Amino acid sequence: MPRRRRRGRDHTAPSDPNEQPKGRAWSRRAALVGAAGGLGVAATTAVVHAGVLPSRVTLAVRDVGVVDGVSGRRETGKTVLLNGERIEAVLDEPVALPEVVTLIDGTGLTLMPGLIDTHVHFQDWMAPVFLRFGVTTVRDVGNTVGMILDARQRERRGTLLAPRIV
Repeated sequence: MPRRRRRGRDHTAPSDPNEQPKGRAWSRRAALVGAAGGLGVAATTAVVHAGVLPSRVTLAVRDVGVVDGVSGRRETGKTVLLNGERIEAVLDEPVALPEVVTLIDGTGLTLMPGLIDTHVHFQDWMAPVFLRFGVTTVRDVGNTVGMILDARQRERRGTLLAPRIV
């Protein structure tokens, strides 16, 4: 009997680097984590023209290293502007920020893509360990459905500080 091929979804990045990814799954996959601090943010970028800041900036990380996902090179001295979980812009030079924007000094730190662990036997005590080491998404393969659905619900409500459980 011939084997049937399973159809998979396309998990590739948009071909245009300025195109906004769609859906929560992509934004979690592209999450950035501050290597030293566990700062979790999703990675979608917008272009900043002529020094004009996006109006929705709530957090800025100044003088941080960023890994270029295309070339693989680490670039230093970047300013990353965020709005909640979304990256609004990555700038080459520092900019003047309104006082309402929280500023983090990223000197000596590197932002990197969040890690995904697709084979875990999840227990609540593991959650902070995953986050500490940059794992932003986990897939459980060893628990009862009821246990993992309960943990996922607590993670979604914010009562369990944990990576996204899928």
